[in-house]
Amino acid sequence: MSFYSQLPLEELSEIIQRNPDEIDLRLALIERYVRDGDVDDALVQACLAEDLDGGHEEILAWKAMCQISLGKLEAGHRLLQEVTRRTPLNSFHNKLLSEIIPVFFGEAEFDPASIAEPWGLFKNEDIVPIDGRYGDMVESMREVGRQMHDDPNEGIECLGEHVKNYPEDLNAKIYMASVHLMHEEMEQAETLYREVIEADPKCATAYFDLGVVVQNPQESIRLLRTGLEMFPRQNIARYNLGTFLLGANDLEAARNELSRIPGDSSQYVDALVAIGVSYEQENDLEKATEYFEKVTVLAADRGEIQAKYGQLLLDAERFDEALSAFNIATELVPGNFGAWHNKGIIYVHKSEDELAINAFRNALDICPDSAWSAINMATLLRDQDKIDEALNILLGAYEHNQEEVVLLQNIGAYYSYKKELQKAIEFTQQAIALDDQRPMLYWNMADSYAKLSDRQNCLKYLTLGMDLEPELAERFMSDKDFEAFWWDPDFKALVDRAR
Repeated sequence: MSFYSQLPLEELSEIIQRNPDEIDLRLALIERYVRDGDVDDALVQACLAEDLDGGHEEILAWKAMCQISLGKLEAGHRLLQEVTRRTPLNSFHNKLLSEIIPVFFGEAEFDPASIAEPWGLFKNEDIVPIDGRYGDMVESMREVGRQMHDDPNEGIECLGEHVKNYPEDLNAKIYMASVHLMHEEMEQAETLYREVIEADPKCATAYFDLGVVVQNPQESIRLLRTGLEMFPRQNIARYNLGTFLLGANDLEAARNELSRIPGDSSQYVDALVAIGVSYEQENDLEKATEYFEKVTVLAADRGEIQAKYGQLLLDAERFDEALSAFNIATELVPGNFGAWHNKGIIYVHKSEDELAINAFRNALDICPDSAWSAINMATLLRDQDKIDEALNILLGAYEHNQEEVVLLQNIGAYYSYKKELQKAIEFTQQAIALDDQRPMLYWNMADSYAKLSDRQNCLKYLTLGMDLEPELAERFMSDKDFEAFWWDPDFKALVDRAR
């Protein structure tokens, strides 16, 4: 109940005379008349308020409810259906339920989840029926509502039949489209939204919903912009528009839209995140980090935000700050793979090997197919002469990811360390089949064949490696695995040519 609606009627009228353009005062006067049982005067005031602001959803809702209360059921219901489909705000629908309808119906209860449904207002069996086709449509909607209550699956079928029988019922089409969306039936949803827009070009709800259904990002952008021209207060639509613009790499336009989302909106934090990401796309790490720092304060309980903030700090080589952010992230969300992996990277940088190994182990527990966590952890174990354990870690990752070239390269190298040379060759060949432009793969093949004293294959793979990276010639002359071939004329000629 408005503060103004509690004032004596004369006092409220005098205030309105001094402030004739104040919509909130007009709304309070309408409410006051309804509470006093004077619905006729309430309707008059609603019409006067409509002259001041014809698109104000609360004014139209009060007018519609006054019409319904005075027996103008079809006109009132049509208007209420129109305003609810054109006003995609939960706050409005909740206000309609909790503050407007109860004034007319006393203790009658209305379900907030269904007030915008096509049958919402006419669930009450005591409401006087409407004659003609519109009345038949209302009765059909009431039947849909009963079926939805008893058996949602049958209710959906009933709703589909209703839409076929009453294609003019745009609110029912919107509801049916949302059902299709829930079942990921995008084509059916798209068809219905387009039919609604054709019949009611001012239906912002249909533009917003269709904008996230269509496959063409440019059309999504156009639809969302059109809807926002009609209803600029829909922050989720503005957020969606910003993200589509980000995807289209129109970063400045994206930031412009996202920055218009107010601080009291539930989308505000995510808008800041998206703006930060836009600066990251431009490689402006300082600006991106600045935005994420704000978000970590506003959404201190969101582990994924802390992890992203840590990643930006890590990219900027602010290691201690990054580690602090990752520690918070793993406390909030122990299953955050990225945070554990990046903690491992930082510990490697700080030469804290045991902490690094533990971090990578946690990362692999969460994501066993992470080749890079496995590779980093194996390297640390190898440096501790734990070759078997290192190889097992790599093979564990290989079970989940058999086409990661660097993983295959490392497995081949570790088998070579263990003198299991046929396996070393087998895994290195797999890597070459996936990427034949990596000189170290040919080096590893040559090394394995050198250990097998296979001169011909050793020379073959060294030639391939040095053709890609001539600097391998110097490494060849210092690696004792190749000592037997240092003064071999063919190998010497290969080295001289590479030099």
